[in-house]
Amino acid sequence: MSFGIDYPVLTTGSAYTSIDLYGSSLNAQNVGANPANGAYNTPGAIYSVQPSVGSLSTNGIGSQRFVKYVRYNPTASVAMVAGPAPVYWKDSTYTVVTPTLSEALGANANSFAGWLLPNTTSFAGLTAAQLNGNFCFIHVGGFLPACIAPAGTAIGDAIIGAAGSFTGARVAAGTAPTNLVAGWARSAIAGGLADIYTPLLT
Repeated sequence: MSFGIDYPVLTTGSAYTSIDLYGSSLNAQNVGANPANGAYNTPGAIYSVQPSVGSLSTNGIGSQRFVKYVRYNPTASVAMVAGPAPVYWKDSTYTVVTPTLSEALGANANSFAGWLLPNTTSFAGLTAAQLNGNFCFIHVGGFLPACIAPAGTAIGDAIIGAAGSFTGARVAAGTAPTNLVAGWARSAIAGGLADIYTPLLT
């Protein structure tokens, strides 16, 4: 399995805030020798992100994290939210995502792509207009703190896709998930957010 290059180009230094403007010209930017419409990384490639430096008691410090470089391009603009949130594959290139289930490939919760990293907590003042149509990162594997979570989420619940935008549903721990698992809750919901551990989504 290929994970692209070892580390991504993070134009702001963070996968949470890097937003690269899409260009209609194939020569807007180059990734190596490959023209890529303004992309600074290979669209669709998975990259490894090292755990943040911090105390050994920090939640998730030992979990390797994986991100994927995609184009965020919903048909209908959706207001940004205050944490990483569910997005879906919009077409079969597996390079374009939307936050809205009805716009997903097959309008199916099993088209879950990952967790959109740009959000209004990590990127103060972020608007949909700044992100729509442009390149950014989604989380596709490992521990991810403070994600948008369904009401009632408890430790051990499975999170799956759900109708609406930036929305998931919970399947109680001990119950078989009914769709592709987007993540496993590693904390109970608090303030609308919960820590998530994501099995690698490719």
